[in-house]
Amino acid sequence: MRHIRVLEHANFLASIGCQHVIITELTGHSKKEFEVSTAPDPNGHSHRDSTTWLTTRGKARYSADRLLRIFINNFGVDVVNHRMTAANLISLYTTYMAIYPNDEMSINRIYYFFKRLASREFVISYCSEKRCKKPFISKNVRDKQCMTCTTLHKIRKNAVKNSSESDLEQLDLPEAMTAVA
Repeated sequence: MRHIRVLEHANFLASIGCQHVIITELTGHSKKEFEVSTAPDPNGHSHRDSTTWLTTRGKARYSADRLLRIFINNFGVDVVNHRMTAANLISLYTTYMAIYPNDEMSINRIYYFFKRLASREFVISYCSEKRCKKPFISKNVRDKQCMTCTTLHKIRKNAVKNSSESDLEQLDLPEAMTAVA
């Protein structure tokens, strides 16, 4: 029964564009054993093992923080010692895409993101903003605020300067209204 479930996971991962290397690592089955060949990512993304998206400031960093928070809500705060399984990876991907369907995210990006966190290449910190305190990732220990709070702080500063609060409404950040109001 377990063998059938593992093959089902392998086939599902292949159907959503997961790389064969990842499927083999998570399931122990080579690509010759899958019923389905690896399909293109349903969202058209072909992410590989890279951290460029994590080191830039912008929408990708929001995605990284969102992904980290979903992981913590589902599996707890021990990201470094968590053993990623095919079922966990599928759960993270489906949850993330259900909440943020317009984000540029793929199953491969999620896998490599957590592999990098487990290797301690990035630091998990907690936002210093009093009303936020949410976890975020950073390559620099000196970062004290998550991307959402940093962006909101800059927008508020500009809004005071320009006397315009409509800048907040133009952001594509669902967290912006709940993180720091």
